[in-house]
Amino acid sequence: MALYALGEREPSIHSTAFVHPDAVVIGDVSIGPESTVWPTAVLRGDHGGIRVGAQSSVQDGTIVHCTHTLDTVIGDRCV
Repeated sequence: MALYALGEREPSIHSTAFVHPDAVVIGDVSIGPESTVWPTAVLRGDHGGIRVGAQSSVQDGTIVHCTHTLDTVIGDRCV
């Protein structure tokens, strides 16, 4: 999997989460327990944060971004 820090913003991935090797996770992104991120998904937390809850699935080809003022939050058990 491609994990990238942006300055001090670093991804945090729970040990029980699965991130496919062809997914990209950048910056201030947290992925909760038993969650999955599938091929070609991109989660880019450059200006704000991205929070993926527990047992959620970010499907193939999904792009998740955020704003300067609001984090993007994907709750628990979401697809």
